[in-house]
Amino acid sequence: MELARHGAIPAYPLGGIQRRLWRFRISELARLGSLAEYNASGSLTCLEEKSEMAQRHQRGWLKKERRKDGETWMLFFRTTRESDGKRVEQKVAVGTVHDLPTKASAWAEVERQQIQINKPDFRKRATFADLAQHYQPHELGERRSAIVDPKAHTTIAGYKRVLRNRLLPRWGKRFALSIQPLEVEEWLSAVKDEQRLENPTLDKMRRVMSLVYKHGQRNGLIPRRDECNPLRFVRCKTISSYEAVILSPEQAFAVLVDLPICFPRSFFKS
Repeated sequence: MELARHGAIPAYPLGGIQRRLWRFRISELARLGSLAEYNASGSLTCLEEKSEMAQRHQRGWLKKERRKDGETWMLFFRTTRESDGKRVEQKVAVGTVHDLPTKASAWAEVERQQIQINKPDFRKRATFADLAQHYQPHELGERRSAIVDPKAHTTIAGYKRVLRNRLLPRWGKRFALSIQPLEVEEWLSAVKDEQRLENPTLDKMRRVMSLVYKHGQRNGLIPRRDECNPLRFVRCKTISSYEAVILSPEQAFAVLVDLPICFPRSFFKS
């Protein structure tokens, strides 16, 4: 129980605040027990090393909480607090019980939102989602440098929206170095035709994706060679196809008269 309370083994609390009851998944305990018994130096792997391996791939657990919008599914997980290195609980809202009546539907929503609760392991091949997960807190969160690269709150919100709604659903599970420039170009072209997006919107998607790659290269998560950022070779128009129509004063007056809006008489007086 002590190991469960400290997050050393995968466990799920039951009941109230005291949490005297814990639920364990046999498959997760078996996986923990099947980890290599000997480390690189040839000595026995200690329990702390095993638990660290297991913590890299947690699933979390779902619970209902009463909130302002009604009863809500909350995803709980554990993370390491940077101030003291302790394992602490975190939670994130998934959706209301009204919209997600079953736990299975709540888990499906977690998958759809691609909520990242595991720290990416960059010793393996990094996916685009891994790079984006590292990019957001360092460039769009509290850790960002306001001196080197200051961003307005509206810009930060816009970048997060592009990542959440556009880039992660399409490229999140792909290995970052396997994405090819022509793939991105064809995707942008398809999105433009299907959703009738303007060129500046497509260019913003391309720029945000490129920023994620540049962040990964700057932090040594992927190689710093030019070919490791496919967005350097993606072509995208930046000029909108919108054309302004110039009206004469007489034409503008005729448009105003035909508008279904009540103007005061003084508005039309010379």
